[in-house]
Formats: sequence, structure tokens, C-alpha cells
Amino acid sequence: MSRTLPVLQIHGLRDAIVPLERGRRLFEALPAERKRLVVLPGAGHNDIPYHDPERYLSEIAAFLGEQLD
Repeated sequence: MSRTLPVLQIHGLRDAIVPLERGRRLFEALPAERKRLVVLPGAGHNDIPYHDPERYLSEIAAFLGEQLD
């Protein structure tokens, strides 16, 4: 039986280093059964936690909470 860890991928819509389409392809290739892709409009590559800190933290908290259920 193979097990994978849950994955939360947070991607900035304005990411010029890893374009969103490439991020989506990486996400789809993940073997994890429990995975979520969150796209933050206006965020780039290195400013994701700072662009919208409230949403960033709430997405992480929600994902972690779901893993405990």
C-alpha cells in the first residue's frame, strides 16, 4: 500500500519565475490523494506570504484542519 502526504500548493497568479500553467502541471502530477492548489491573485513568486497574509494564513489553517478530520 502506497501512502503520500497531503500537499498544499500556494501559487501567485503573477509569478514570473514559475508561471501558473507550469505550477498547475506540477500540481496535477502530484500523486497525493489529498491535495489543494490555491492561486493568489496579484501575488508573484517570492511575495506570496506578504501579498495577502490573512488569506495565506487562513488557507494554511484550513488545509491543516482538514487533515486532522
